[in-house]
This record gives sequence, C-alpha cells and structure tokens, in this order.
Amino acid sequence: MKTTKHFEKNYLHGVAGVLVLTAIAKLFSLSSSEGVWSVNEPIFGLAYRPLFAILAGLELVLAVCVLCRLPLQLKHSLIGLFAACGICYHAARAFAQIPEPCPCLGKLFEWSPWLERHGGMIALGILVFFAVMSLYFALLATRSIPTNADSSYVDAINPRPQ
Repeated sequence: MKTTKHFEKNYLHGVAGVLVLTAIAKLFSLSSSEGVWSVNEPIFGLAYRPLFAILAGLELVLAVCVLCRLPLQLKHSLIGLFAACGICYHAARAFAQIPEPCPCLGKLFEWSPWLERHGGMIALGILVFFAVMSLYFALLATRSIPTNADSSYVDAINPRPQ
C-alpha cells in the first residue's frame, strides 16, 4: 500500500509538471504574430489565440489543484475530466477530418520530423494514460474506504442519530 501511495504521489507531480509545461508552451506560442491566431477553431468556434489562452489558464489551474491539499478523489476526478475532454476533442477532430491549421501553431516537435508526424498521437497517448491512471486511483480509493460500522471514518461521514 505504501508503494501505491508513493507511485500516486509521483504520478500527481508528473501530471502537474506536464500541465505546467504544456501551459507554458501554449503561452509561449501566443507571443508569435501569425495570422492563424485570428482564424476560428472549427469545433469551439473561437479564435485560436483566446482558445489557447483559456486552455493554458485551465492547465495552470488544474496543476495548482493537483498540487494543493485537496481530497485525492477530487484531484483524480479533475484530471480524469480534463483528460476525457482532451480525448473527446481529439476524437471530434479526427471524426470531422479537421487538419492542423498551420505548422506554426506552437509545434514543439518541429526539430524532429518523426516527432512532428507523431506528436498528436503522443499527446493523445498521454491523455489516455492520465484518464486510465486517474480512474485506477479513484477506484483504488473507493476500495480502501473502511466499511466497518464502528469506524470513526464512517461515523464522521454519516453520524448516527442520537
């Protein structure tokens, strides 16, 4: 059990790190003056510039939530929700066959042709990993809740009538 808690702590720190790095990449790419920033993104209907700023803000807020002293189930639920939204977005883009609008939109992998071709799938893989691990830890947390009626944990949640 101690190993699982250690792994969970490292996982949460890794998630926070990835979120901060992707938020910084989005904010850094906003500094360019490419014309594509004024084009509307086809799924959300917003221009790419405010959409990237909103996503970067959400990623930073989620990273802070993951690192704060919140209940673990809430942390995993937030990560799972964020990952599910990202997976749905990738699926919607694939289903609608929407191509990348411009290679200038914050391509982190342009220095490597292989990474440039597979960067989207790598990002999707990371989102799937986040979703699966958050579900695993959330289920693990529900299994570790004491079920003994004499437990102080159960009494704290459901006080017995006097």
